[in-house]
Amino acid sequence: MVDYMAALKRPFSDLKAFIIGAIVGIIPIVNLAFTGYLLDCAATASRRDYRLPEWTNWGRLFVRGIMAFIIAIIYYIPVAIVVVFFALLGMAVKSAVVPLIGLLFVLLVALIIGLMLPMALVSYAIHDDIKAAFSNEVVRRVFTGKYIVAWIIVAIVSSILLLLALIPFIGIMVALVVIGVFGNTVYGTLYSEL
Repeated sequence: MVDYMAALKRPFSDLKAFIIGAIVGIIPIVNLAFTGYLLDCAATASRRDYRLPEWTNWGRLFVRGIMAFIIAIIYYIPVAIVVVFFALLGMAVKSAVVPLIGLLFVLLVALIIGLMLPMALVSYAIHDDIKAAFSNEVVRRVFTGKYIVAWIIVAIVSSILLLLALIPFIGIMVALVVIGVFGNTVYGTLYSEL
């Protein structure tokens, strides 16, 4: 069972790792290493190891961040296809209803992908294989009540934590680390339970 309070406390368990994450997370391009680090947080949580990983092997972290970016792009291709389809259909039909229907389809496809992407990234993080992000195991784990409830909880808590970004300069740094580690800890823990 996911311990949401432990997941929320995890980012604060190692001040050095927290500070490195806060700094690396806001630097463009370099922040791909931060994404790789968050994948390590998910992978260790799947093994019930809730210590923050060390910031070592920066090249590996950076490559994992690039792979996560590629996985996300591939996952969002269907959204682009739906947008293009309804844009072309709207131009051909010239109806006010087509853009509305198109918007609803885009939102539906984006929601489904938004549900799947965190688990796809965790699957990649655990197996260290891009194919794992597109396996049937991802679908099997995502479309369960337990996962959907956890996804909603992460979304709500993350939205609240995003208020930290209102604190000038340091707020966004803190929010990035806390939201990233919290969410990846929840999803990593859940991966091993589903």
